[in-house]
Amino acid sequence: MSEQIMTVRSLKRREAFAAYAFILPTLVGFLIFVVVPMLASFALSLYDWNLLTPPEFVGLANWEKLFSDARVGGIYVTTLRLSLTVVFSNMTLGLLLAILLDSKLPVIVRNFFRISYFFPYVVSAVAVSLIWTFLFNRDLGPLNYYLGLLGVESRINWLNSSQWSPLAI
Repeated sequence: MSEQIMTVRSLKRREAFAAYAFILPTLVGFLIFVVVPMLASFALSLYDWNLLTPPEFVGLANWEKLFSDARVGGIYVTTLRLSLTVVFSNMTLGLLLAILLDSKLPVIVRNFFRISYFFPYVVSAVAVSLIWTFLFNRDLGPLNYYLGLLGVESRINWLNSSQWSPLAI
């Protein structure tokens, strides 16, 4: 009887060791790539440092300045609104696209949607960002050019305006 108990205990120990062995690499990666940078960022926030002068310890003064700034609330609201809009629209479009691809559409239509869905993964993100930057350019962008043809006189600064950049994104 005692031998069976020892076997069960050693089996449980081996299973626990295996579980920890599987969790350990993820835990180490999380510590190295998430926890350590967060702690380092917090430590840096306690200093006044512009890389040209030696760092000067200011304690929580930077945090006080951050939370006493009236613009911070607006920034959080804008970020939350943009995040919710992007998540909702992506989920809705993704669901509609999945329904379209699963339906009994003609093959050419299904292939068009499959290609248009997969295309952003194939095209380089840098090239896409350069194209969008050109399209939204204040002075040379075709978007402002065509808006000018429609009668919009002022050139819109799409990417550097707090009013227009959320729409451009």
